[in-house]
Amino acid sequence: MGSYIQESENFNDPSSTKGLLVGGEYGDLYPEISSGKLSFKYSSGISDQGDDCFWFWNQSPQRKQSFDVRIDGTDSTSGKLQLIAACLPSGLGYRIERNGREGNFNAGSGGDGGKAIKRESYITSSTQFSFRLVYDASSKVRTLKAYYDEDGPLNGENWTLLQTVRNPNFVTGRPILIGVCYNNNESGDALDGNNVTVDNFQAR
Repeated sequence: MGSYIQESENFNDPSSTKGLLVGGEYGDLYPEISSGKLSFKYSSGISDQGDDCFWFWNQSPQRKQSFDVRIDGTDSTSGKLQLIAACLPSGLGYRIERNGREGNFNAGSGGDGGKAIKRESYITSSTQFSFRLVYDASSKVRTLKAYYDEDGPLNGENWTLLQTVRNPNFVTGRPILIGVCYNNNESGDALDGNNVTVDNFQAR
């Protein structure tokens, strides 16, 4: 199989069928599509209860399908805005993120039984950025690469490679979930719909 289908989502349609919104486990943190962007908010004030919520692309590539996915993001909180590629429960759960509390971009994964991928990080104070995950399944040694653009779309595309994973643990016959996650990092930052946003999802 070759590259995955080309698609984009600019979040202009609140009832878009291109993705699935998943609220936080504790009910306060939730994602929303409004004003042409994907944003993250609390339903009742702010909370320092650790929680995360998601937007998942409604099409999922397989282990033998290459893909190139990217987003533009803004985040001025202490939380974590992530672009993820996950093949769960037993496969790889990979992400590139901005960690506001630690002041960095980082890429890698957790995992047990030797499946964890050590995180690579880059110190930054950026609050407007772009992330990209590129998976090449066309060669014998499959690769997953994580890139960032430190100032997002402000000055055109300027991708910097953060990490390369050889033969990532994507499981045959199991879909790879592509999406966006916001984790509040157990912080009490107010989310007003403008300080954590995602736009211009692209897949090809």
